[in-house]
Amino acid sequence: MQQTTQLAIFSVTMVLVAASYKAQASAIESKDVKRSLHHLIDK
Repeated sequence: MQQTTQLAIFSVTMVLVAASYKAQASAIESKDVKRSLHHLIDK
C-alpha cells in the first residue's frame, strides 16, 4: 500500500517537473536565450 502511495507521489512530481520544464523551454525559445545557455554549458 505504501509503495503505491510513493509511486503516485512520484508520478505527480514528474508531471509537475515536466510541465514546468516545458514552460521554461518555451519561454527560453521565445526569448532566444538558448544560445547563451549553450555557452554556459560549454564552459
